[in-house]
Amino acid sequence: MDELIGIIDKMLRRLKNREGKRADCEPDTAYSDWLIIKIWLICVMENWTINVLYAKLRREKTVLRHRYRLSTRLPSRSTVYHRLR
Repeated sequence: MDELIGIIDKMLRRLKNREGKRADCEPDTAYSDWLIIKIWLICVMENWTINVLYAKLRREKTVLRHRYRLSTRLPSRSTVYHRLR
């Protein structure tokens, strides 16, 4: 699990360094596709729903964010659901 998260982080860093800060985003979106995929992968690997992940993030903010290398600025649950569709 940690290796997969690390690979996604490396890909994000390479895209940002090569193409600019918002290279992995569509023109009118605030959050990158990679971040949405990363949230979805965390839910799949831990066998959680998106609601459970956000509930755990509310209780254990720093621990989970460091463990999964999530930024402090995350999309809302409704945004994640909408973008996954």
